Amino acid sequence: MDKIFILNLVFFLLSCGGNNSVVVVAEKSDSVIVESQKHIQAVNLVLDSADSKVSESVYTVVEQMQNLKSENEKLKIQYQRLKKTIVRHDTVYITEKKNFWGKTKRSVDSTQSITEDSIIQN
Repeated sequence: MDKIFILNLVFFLLSCGGNNSVVVVAEKSDSVIVESQKHIQAVNLVLDSADSKVSESVYTVVEQMQNLKSENEKLKIQYQRLKKTIVRHDTVYITEKKNFWGKTKRSVDSTQSITEDSIIQN
């Protein structure tokens, strides 16, 4: 900071004598400011592109999460439906009758019953 002040003082004194070197010093200090502004603009461009990439990534992750939540709800509904099991019992009755002459007569009777059982989980 002291060096810049001394340089400015020297150039001010030289400029009073009619020397054109003051313009060169002003350009050097302006060039530093211009370079820093260029760097700031470059950094802003990089940060803007990084922000856009991050927002795209966040959007895709949120979309995937919503899809997984809806799929989870569908699977829960299917699981609730599958908890109830249906058991069918088929019973067949065979009866044999003998007549007077010793001939055997068979008759088949079938009944069907349906029982609904549910799985109870604690």
